[in-house]
Amino acid sequence: MDRRRRTSPRIGIREEPPETWDRYVDGAPVKREMWIQMLEAASTDQRREATIPVEETEAALLFVSGSDDAIWPAPAFGNMALARLDALEYDREYDHVVYHDAGHYIGYPYRPTTWRPVDGGLVNGGDPAAHADAQAAAWPQVLDFLDEELSTGEPSDHCERGHQ
Repeated sequence: MDRRRRTSPRIGIREEPPETWDRYVDGAPVKREMWIQMLEAASTDQRREATIPVEETEAALLFVSGSDDAIWPAPAFGNMALARLDALEYDREYDHVVYHDAGHYIGYPYRPTTWRPVDGGLVNGGDPAAHADAQAAAWPQVLDFLDEELSTGEPSDHCERGHQ
């Protein structure tokens, strides 16, 4: 089985020790530490039951994470998924790109990011400038990934009807 892992550059992840479940920023709870503590306290069976079986998707996979995601430890979860894919010699393209100092939800670019640290009662994490940089860098990667993985090399029905 030919394992096909992408080789895009990875940005280093800051090591931060887990804190208590009661960490707050501007009155909003930081959920990441709760997830870390639950993960550390879980038995092997509990971890297995809680694991999303991404290896069963039969699809190419691209994980995009911010190193300062305050909702959950996205870089750790993404790396755990990659380790499972590596061990199973997953035969589709897959990768995990981590953006240093970006927070939760790296979406499409050019949206305001100054609200990101605390939004709707949740701490998203991330430095606003670093998060904006991550959005601008990740979006073309996601589009290229989708284009490569979804393209058949043939025009789609939509294009055959004369639409651009």
